[in-house]
Formats: sequence, C-alpha cells, structure tokens
Amino acid sequence: MNAAVLRPGTGDGGRQDLPRVLHVAPGAPFGGAQRVAIDLAAAAIAAGGAAHLLFLGDAVEAAAAARRAGVDAVTRGGSMRSRLRAFRAVVADIRPDVVQLHLPPPALVFALPKSTALVIHLHGLPPSLTEGSARARLGAVLSRHIALRADHAIAVSHWVADAWRAAGLRTRLSVIANPLPLPDEDAARHATPGNGVPGDGMPTIGTATRLVRGKGVEALVPLAAALRDRGVPFRLLVAGEGPLRPGLEAEIYARGLQSHVHLVGFVADVEAFWRGLDLAVIAAPCEPFGLRLLEPVAHGVPVAALLGGSGADEVAARCRGVAPIAGGGCPAFAATVAALLDAPAERRRMVEEGRSDIAQHFDPGRIAAAVGATHQRALRRAVRRAAP
Repeated sequence: MNAAVLRPGTGDGGRQDLPRVLHVAPGAPFGGAQRVAIDLAAAAIAAGGAAHLLFLGDAVEAAAAARRAGVDAVTRGGSMRSRLRAFRAVVADIRPDVVQLHLPPPALVFALPKSTALVIHLHGLPPSLTEGSARARLGAVLSRHIALRADHAIAVSHWVADAWRAAGLRTRLSVIANPLPLPDEDAARHATPGNGVPGDGMPTIGTATRLVRGKGVEALVPLAAALRDRGVPFRLLVAGEGPLRPGLEAEIYARGLQSHVHLVGFVADVEAFWRGLDLAVIAAPCEPFGLRLLEPVAHGVPVAALLGGSGADEVAARCRGVAPIAGGGCPAFAATVAALLDAPAERRRMVEEGRSDIAQHFDPGRIAAAVGATHQRALRRAVRRAAP
C-alpha cells in the first residue's frame, strides 16, 4: 500500500488533509463529462487541494477549456494501447491518492492501479450487454468490471443511479449533481448575439447541441412550424454540427421555414450565443443530467424544455429558470414558447430565480465538497482492500 493512500494530500502544494486526485476523461466529443471534470478539478484547486486532469484522445477543445479554468491538463492520443501506457505513466508520475474516471474507455480496466482508490463518475446509463456488435458487448462487459472495481461510484442523477442499480451495480453509490460555475450579473446580461445574425429586434429562440440523435434536434423544426402557424414572430437559431444537419436542412426547406430557422454551425463562444437569445429551447428526450438546461439560465436566458422522464426532469425541478413541458408534445411546447416570448417580465423573473437556484443547488464549491467526501470513503475502502 503506498504512503499516499495512507497519508492523503501530501505533495504538489496541496493541503495535507485533501487527497491528490487525478481526473481521467476522454478528450472528445467535448461535453458534460469533460466540463464536470474540469469544474471539479478547478474547485478542488481553489480549496487548496491538488487536482490533475488527463484527457485520453483528441482533446483540443477540452484542453483549452481546462486552461481557461486555470487547470493544467495532460492529453494523450494515439492507439488505445498507447493511451493505456500513457495512463500508467501519468499515475506513476503523479501518484494520486484517488483516480476519478469520467466515461472511461472500457480497455482502461487493464491498466487500473491496484492500490489507488478508484471513483467512477457515472455520466450515463449502463451499456447494454445484449445489444450492438460483439465489440460493443465486450466493451459493455469491461465497463461493468470498471464500475465493480471502483471503491465508490457517483451518479449524476437518481435516474442514472436507479439504472445502474437495476443492472446489478453493488458498489457504494452517491447521487451528486453536476456543478455549474455561475458568471456574475454583468457577464450574464444580454449582449450582442455571438451568432452572426443581425440584431433586428426579432424575438430569438435557440439551442446549442450536437446534431445527433438523442439530443432532441428533430423536435425543433416541428416547433418552428407550429410557432409560424400560430403567427408568432420569432427566429430559431441552432448552433452545432453533426450528421443530422442535411436532414434538418431538407425539412426546413420542405416546410418553407428558411426565414425562421437558421443552422448557424459550430459556435466557439457558446456563452455569447446563449446571451444573444431571448429564450432557449431544449428538447432532448433522454438526458442523464441535463447541464444544457442550466447553462442558458446561468447566462441570463430562461429555458423552455420538453422533458422525457430522464435525469433532466430532476434538474428542471430544482431550477425555476426552466419552464418544463412534461406532456403534450409539440403543441404544448409551442404554446409555452409563445407565451414566454410574449411575457418579458416573466422571463426576467425566471432568470433571477433560476440563477438563485443554480447558486444554491449546483455551486461548484459545494458539489466539489460532496465529491471530496466520496474520495475519503474511497480512500478508507482502498486501505481496507489493501490490508493483508
């Protein structure tokens, strides 16, 4: 048993009572798991701890986000074999007390350190053991082994936790929401839209997401058609790229919505994009957590969200900046959006109360402290596991 586990927090300038943590995540696609790893590392460092980031694979966007947060990140690409070697080398160099895994590649099971405390952050549902290719099913088996090997597990929502328990996970598990840094009032105020569309006073709604299945983008063109048919003046901006773009473009043209719906592509400054909207519209049917529900509110924009009974419902219930539509499909979605576009005072109230809720429920410092408590439990279990 190495001394670092028995005496956590030594070295790297960290406080003696805080463990040294290595967060490991895939580099791409850059999304919620990478942002959470960065925010937790930044919060731990702000509290006087020692935290490190390792991104496996292409990580240009993730590494840049880490630098903006004041966290140094190591990135390692190449083949899976070279990534496993890199992981072992970084662990040997840093000698962390705790390794925290975010969406780890299944092959990482072959490189996990035996004595270091291991925490796995469950950002999604357990992979299927029966569906997909033989390679996918093998990956699912290895992913389950990583979860079973962990000394502690963190689920981002009760919905995710229930799914993993139903799949047979017996590792001690805590449900901890994802953190979201809250910009100050000046940074969150409306600014010139960062989306390349002229500010002509037209009420603007929008979303930022990858254009892939499961993100709800298929619901946006029908929403736009319903709003037009209601006679609502609006512009819908969709930021992001992905394989669904050609189909969306064809549907926009077929419905005659070219003057209403604009696919603006990749947006480097998503915060500026959010601030350029009057209302964000989210329609993801199956979100393990739903960080996108909170991001617009943090930047001064209320959200209308079409919910589907997943982890996002838990987020919406804790943030008054989100107007949830739990039933009724497109007609109810369009009715809610139309009503909010016609009620600027209500939108301002939603933002004020929603930002207060984010500060209360999703503060990075508080959530990092809750995660830190799981690190201590994992350390104690690792000591027991290593004892003769």
